[in-house]
Amino acid sequence: MSNTFNILSMDGPAFRRWAQLMHRQFDTLYEDGMIAASAKGQQLAVVTRNVGDFSQFGIPLLNPFTSRAELGRSDKPTGLIRQATHQRDQQAR
Repeated sequence: MSNTFNILSMDGPAFRRWAQLMHRQFDTLYEDGMIAASAKGQQLAVVTRNVGDFSQFGIPLLNPFTSRAELGRSDKPTGLIRQATHQRDQQAR
């Protein structure tokens, strides 16, 4: 599976970002916070239909079921997605 997908690890810096993101958040958002922390560290957008739970983390979001990007604090989520897609395509070659 790791040859097919890019898997982002939860390393020390990711856990520190997670702890910062989770400060004063609901306990039910632990897993979403980990996804957000990994994406933030890699400067990626999170692609999800569940934008409500991720919007409070201030990261770029893209809901593939709507026609426009949902924005966190960044104003360029499509640029981040384009960059990630380009990097993936380069690695595949």
